[in-house]
Amino acid sequence: MSIISEFCASVREVVSFGSKLQREQRKEIQTVVGALADELTRSIDLLRIYLDGIRASDFRHRLVPYLRDSGSKLLTSFHEFEVCTGLYELKDRFKGLFDPVGAAVSMDNKSTIIRLIEDLARGERKILDDMDETFSVLRDFADRLDVARDEQEECVVKSDLLGEIRAMKVELGNKKENIKNTARAIIDNL
Repeated sequence: MSIISEFCASVREVVSFGSKLQREQRKEIQTVVGALADELTRSIDLLRIYLDGIRASDFRHRLVPYLRDSGSKLLTSFHEFEVCTGLYELKDRFKGLFDPVGAAVSMDNKSTIIRLIEDLARGERKILDDMDETFSVLRDFADRLDVARDEQEECVVKSDLLGEIRAMKVELGNKKENIKNTARAIIDNL
């Protein structure tokens, strides 16, 4: 399960014991959920920006390395924009929130939350792992462009690539909307 799916599933489960929490605990959970949603959303935004860069690369000699290096380039961007720096701090805060309310949390809810916390501990590496399929598809297109025999074949590959990017961006938009709606529901209902 991806970190985005785990986030959505886990924070929904928080509502089931939200009424048993004190006001300060509810407020802290709302803050952590909102911050986590922001970090995940920023990671999606950076990937979408990177995908936009593919459309701007017209020449094969620039496009092939751009596609092949997508994972490492995005990791560099994550570091530069400190996308996941907050995840490590959030992990500690999130874990600490559930220690005093252990009795109020069912075992199923607690195991899901603990799994999410463990994933947060891996920070940007987990998010990049979730995006690994995207990077694999981009590398496959780089390979196809590399072996294109002529300009016509190269145009076909680029057309296929642009279609795939459009589909990826729609999927990323849906994930982003799901994160936003899930976080909003938790914050509003806790």
